[in-house]
Amino acid sequence: VNPLATTEDENSTKEDKSGTDLELNEPRKIESRPGSSRSHYEELSTLTDLIPCCVRAQKRFSFKLFLFLMTFGLDFLDFLVDWLFFRDIHGIKPGLVYGPIESSIVYSSLFFAIVGTIAIVFEIANIGKELFFEPAWINPDIVSCFFLWIEDIPQLIIGVRIAMCREEAVSLFQIIKASALLYGIVVRISLLSIRYFSKKGIDALQSMRKGWKYALKFMFLSGMIFILMGSVSVFVLTLFERGANESIRFNHPKSMFEEDYNEARYFDNVSIFFNHPVFDLNMYNETQRVHFVKLLSIYEIRSRKSALFKISYDELTKTKYVIWHEDKNGQLKADECYRINPMRGTVTFQQYYCDHFLWNDQVSSFIFKLKFIPSSIPERRFGDIQYNVLVRELGTCHSPQMDIVTTIENHKGEGHYDQAVIHYYRTRPGISQDHHLIVGGHSTARFYMFDEDLIDIATVWRTGFSFCKSTGNLAPDIRKDITVDCDM
Repeated sequence: VNPLATTEDENSTKEDKSGTDLELNEPRKIESRPGSSRSHYEELSTLTDLIPCCVRAQKRFSFKLFLFLMTFGLDFLDFLVDWLFFRDIHGIKPGLVYGPIESSIVYSSLFFAIVGTIAIVFEIANIGKELFFEPAWINPDIVSCFFLWIEDIPQLIIGVRIAMCREEAVSLFQIIKASALLYGIVVRISLLSIRYFSKKGIDALQSMRKGWKYALKFMFLSGMIFILMGSVSVFVLTLFERGANESIRFNHPKSMFEEDYNEARYFDNVSIFFNHPVFDLNMYNETQRVHFVKLLSIYEIRSRKSALFKISYDELTKTKYVIWHEDKNGQLKADECYRINPMRGTVTFQQYYCDHFLWNDQVSSFIFKLKFIPSSIPERRFGDIQYNVLVRELGTCHSPQMDIVTTIENHKGEGHYDQAVIHYYRTRPGISQDHHLIVGGHSTARFYMFDEDLIDIATVWRTGFSFCKSTGNLAPDIRKDITVDCDM
């Protein structure tokens, strides 16, 4: 006899058992008895037993199969996204602006992908056993809550951490992972609703200790709130970006993974600059300065795909310089020439008849071959610039006898340095890049100097909303396998 039923309900029940037609009976009413000590679990258990659709649906094999396939689909998507996301971040290579993700983040992603794989296999087996063979080894809700905190949330934290240092999603699977976690919240809530809208589920929860019930509720609810907030953060950080003037703008989803980015904040007025001790040799009034020659801007080398560049000077006095460019026909053309006055430390500029500027001199040259590596996602989002350089002296070509470093800090010695430098710099406002040196009035010129004229690219390439330090190459990447035509 139902302890919650009224006297009329009990009589009606007796009549039912005696063979009276059920359709003639009044619908059952659920009323709590005054002073009843029954818990809300027991009340709900009685209620679910009185709803025929709950009992009938949960006993059907097709319904159980539906629940199993829904869980399997969610877990398989989670498994697939975790491993593809790890593959993408592990495969990122050094390039312009962006480089490899920190190894601690990459290996953390690997660790939690392995944990997630183990979790998924056990969770699917545990739920399958409960649905088809009963009972489960461990309460499925405890398993789900446990793996929510040791796999899903850590992976989400990794995704947010990466998104904080990127203007765009580092991988398509970063977005899919966040979407899958949101989908997972809906599925888990649905499964919980279905599970606890049955007497068996309520009995399972009722059998737990009171403290464990509240702990499970708190952990599950807080975990889902955490996932909701983290997933929204990933979407915001990847769908919005900072412009060249530090304004925030919406990054339209259709262009998130295309090559047409807002690049002005990274590449405007940024060029490749080269210094060699020979440039500093005759600048007696500026012995503590590092003198740079502009080679090409990033925009120029990117549009050309490859370029040959040569700096020639007279070997005897090292005061006359000619800068050669490769034209559209692949031939070197004398672009500009300069003469240093070693007594005054001044430079004069000449743009005509530079082909014959070193006609009667013994000439030495630095010959650069620069090559642009196209963008590829996720390996190199902005591509990269690689180069090789040879030195031509006394009619023979060879590799440079001194190291070419990528930062001024790696110079050796005092006063005149004994190492060359190649680096990306941005010119300060008001500094022209029309020539390879800074040209003033009356054919006067001077070398670019750090930090009077140039801003170190390391301070320019601060990425993401967190202004993270660039992990990309701060100078062109030297590759000895690039062929340089030394006879041009």
